[in-house]
Formats: sequence, C-alpha cells, structure tokens
Amino acid sequence: MDELQFIAHLKEGNSSAYNQLIFQYGDKVFNTVISILQNQEDAEDVTQEVFIAVFNSIKDFKSESKLSTCIYKIALTKALEFLRKKKKKK
Repeated sequence: MDELQFIAHLKEGNSSAYNQLIFQYGDKVFNTVISILQNQEDAEDVTQEVFIAVFNSIKDFKSESKLSTCIYKIALTKALEFLRKKKKKK
C-alpha cells in the first residue's frame, strides 16, 4: 500500500491502519523524544501524546509533505513543549 492509500485509511478511522502507524513509527518517535527528554517515563508519555495528536489531526493532513515528516514535527514540538512546562514548574 502506498502512502496516499495509507493516509486515506487513517482518515477513514481504520483501526488496523492506526495499529500499523504505531508499529511503523512508534520506535522512531520514541527515539526522537527520548533523545530530547533523556527520561524514559517522560518519553513514553510524550510518545503517546504524539500519536493522539496524529490521530486527532490526520483528517486535516493535506499530503504536502510526507507523513513521517509531519509525525517527526509533532514529536519534536510535543517534546519541546514538555521541556518548557517542566522548566516552568521548577
């Protein structure tokens, strides 16, 4: 299945497509997030937030860039937001 078909399945809410999304990108997202946060529990929480954000925003995805680029951008943004919030609490 090509990326456009995969995205179409995600937009339809296909649960097997979401499972494939997590399987395909889960480790990459986690590795990106943990490289920023340096804490496994925090990285696991933020990784979950990333996939929730992807789930909530996939209907607006316009395929102007690759899906992996979009997911990476969300992961980076969520990790940096987490760091900012953590700094404010201190």
